[in-house]
Amino acid sequence: MSTRQCPSVKVKQDYLNLDIAIIEPLGYLDSLTCLTLERVLESTLKSKRCNIIVDLINVNYISTVVWNLFLTETIKLRKIGGNLILAQMKSDIFANYELMEINKFINCYSTLNEAILDYCDGFHLIQ
Repeated sequence: MSTRQCPSVKVKQDYLNLDIAIIEPLGYLDSLTCLTLERVLESTLKSKRCNIIVDLINVNYISTVVWNLFLTETIKLRKIGGNLILAQMKSDIFANYELMEINKFINCYSTLNEAILDYCDGFHLIQ
């Protein structure tokens, strides 16, 4: 039986003084690794960061448990005037994102720059 380690998760706070937290998980996001991501999201929310981007460039798999976590956190954030958006999703993950119709609730952008622009009314921030 193989075991899966908790994902590595980086958080960049106060991105360009826009009060955006960029969360960068790594690897497989499933029921075994979901708790780590949930703790990071809760910690980010407690630090009064209401605008969260989850950069999925280094994620290879997302289970339904994690999709549910994203939906739950998005609802919490929207109640306090924030939001959670996704960026740089791989094509096979994107197919599931659309199949499960999560795209009706959570926006996803093909680049991190596009995701940041969603929060800052069109300023060009990343070269």
